[in-house]
Amino acid sequence: MKGLNTNTLLKNLVRYSFFDWDNEGNGTEPLLLGMPEAILKQHQVEEFYHSWGIEAVHNPHAHPSFSAEDWLRLENDFFDWLNIGKHLLFPDGSAIVTPSLQQDWFFNGYDPDKNEWMKYDFEQYENLLLSHQIIQQPPSLREDYRGAVVENFEEFKITSKMSIRGVPLLFFSNNEMVITITDYLTIKIHFKNNSIKEKKKYQLIDIMNPQFLR
Repeated sequence: MKGLNTNTLLKNLVRYSFFDWDNEGNGTEPLLLGMPEAILKQHQVEEFYHSWGIEAVHNPHAHPSFSAEDWLRLENDFFDWLNIGKHLLFPDGSAIVTPSLQQDWFFNGYDPDKNEWMKYDFEQYENLLLSHQIIQQPPSLREDYRGAVVENFEEFKITSKMSIRGVPLLFFSNNEMVITITDYLTIKIHFKNNSIKEKKKYQLIDIMNPQFLR
């Protein structure tokens, strides 16, 4: 992972002028991809994409409700499936990750006592950012970087898990896509234009066999 200072980040993000940060897109309808039905069937949650997503963990009012262990097993299968198409979503093996708008790398809703099962993933994420000096601890004269280059799939997985847990992260890929991993274990993709969208859509069908939820 490589931190990007503000000037370098802005020089890269100018290539994504098609993405409207306020309205999320320029009118081109994003794709919303879900896991194939076969994966959901293995977990006996065929109706998962009508559920409450991660909010169903330890929630007796949700249908279906998940234990932390059940959710993590499903989440791991989600990333195994996503790994199959990583060359389509991040063709050059890297992407730029940055918090959305005025947000930072964390969020205020995480309570380590209430969400003990998330603790390991948050520690992995924080250690990743610290080890590459994306964030500073304790605070220093240099501000935290606002963006970073994700250089391999393991780094992508660690940061994407935080996106699922509520940290508002965006992934900018190949100068043509802006990708969000959602708390429903879906992949939301904004494209530079419809031509790229249609080409990528057929490639994704061939390689990943996703459900198209939008």
